Amino acid sequence: MENSPRKGFLGEWDKLSPKMKIAAVILLILPIFMYPPSVFIYLGYAVYLTLRDRRK
Repeated sequence: MENSPRKGFLGEWDKLSPKMKIAAVILLILPIFMYPPSVFIYLGYAVYLTLRDRRK
């Protein structure tokens, strides 16, 4: 079986270099410490991206 490339966020994550992955994790976690309700913003955006990718 051939592995098809992942779609959405995980597909973009696979394309990042190791240094960029570290920077991305920091940029994702930092707002949660600064403003805890931002978790809901992240979750809403993840749901939106998932629905958008399924429609295509």
